[in-house]
Amino acid sequence: MQLLQQSANDTTIKEMLDQVWNGLVVENRLSTSKANAIFSAILASDVPFRQASLIHEPQPKVRRLFMFTRVAVAASLLLFAGVMYYFLFYHKTEQTVVKNNNEQPYKNDIPPGKIGAVLTLADGTTINLDSSGNGNIARQGNTTIIKLDSQLTYNASSLVNGQHLYNTITTTRGHQYQLILPDGSQVWLNAGSSIRFPIAFAGNERRVEISGELYFNVKHNSRMPFTVAANGVEVHDLGTQFNINAYDNEEGVVTTLIEGKVSVNAQTLNPGQQAQVNEKSGEIKVVKEADVEAAIAWKNGQFMFQGNTIQSVMRQLERWYDVQVEYSGNVSQEEFVGTISRFGNISEVLGMLQKTGTVSFEIKGRKVIVK
Repeated sequence: MQLLQQSANDTTIKEMLDQVWNGLVVENRLSTSKANAIFSAILASDVPFRQASLIHEPQPKVRRLFMFTRVAVAASLLLFAGVMYYFLFYHKTEQTVVKNNNEQPYKNDIPPGKIGAVLTLADGTTINLDSSGNGNIARQGNTTIIKLDSQLTYNASSLVNGQHLYNTITTTRGHQYQLILPDGSQVWLNAGSSIRFPIAFAGNERRVEISGELYFNVKHNSRMPFTVAANGVEVHDLGTQFNINAYDNEEGVVTTLIEGKVSVNAQTLNPGQQAQVNEKSGEIKVVKEADVEAAIAWKNGQFMFQGNTIQSVMRQLERWYDVQVEYSGNVSQEEFVGTISRFGNISEVLGMLQKTGTVSFEIKGRKVIVK
């Protein structure tokens, strides 16, 4: 945005707009005259934006000049957003990766993680969700387990003879998955995570046990509270959305509240707050305002670093790309800030980090050496 505000870039921006506009004309097989006619019709439109609303209200008389300005600005912004997204994200990323590879070519590259998990049934039977087809994949008592692409759903009718049967879903490194629990609550599992849960909730509590990092969108039920147990830390839901990071190699269990309320070891959080708990003592180390976007970036397909050390960054890459990380010499203790897609090859992330001039990398098989 800073670059766009500089008038020195006006010529480049115009060239970009012209290039994309011409590309749209060619792709849609429109003649220049037809394309211009369509564009002119958009700019000349007298239809107020509010008319799209389902609530019909009396519309004031709108001057053509005012509507022309609004529509022109809106059309320009839409086109401009598309142009910038392409040139500043896809186009620029491609150039950066190539340049980085020229500066320090990697012997091999590593693709990103993918959708997949392993389901362990109550009797110990395991089902690889990467390779199983869609549809009903198993039945546990009166509960049907249905797979649909990247999501698993439990349809429970009732408990079987009062028995509590438990299933476990585990994502290995380089995999993530989504689950809908028997009560309708939604769960997202990050790489290297697991959740153990009953195939049907009964009694006065819904309780699950987790490891790794998971995002919960809990279906509220005041008569049957929802509890998440993670490394000795208990998070009690009061109808909400929250993220829990409970990896063994991270500092304690971190709970970030997105919406609603949760109680973490008897400490109530409000939306936007984050609690870090010492898993050994169970004491809350800190409660602070959270960078919510960064906390759930993994769920939204991004790496988002907000003052992370290189060690913290590489732990995330280890889990998602399923690599082993080694350090050579005294690596930088600088903090990194930046955002990049999780769905590019590892060279794209390493290239971005290397551009800071504080670290460099070497890839040997599935081993990444940080220098």
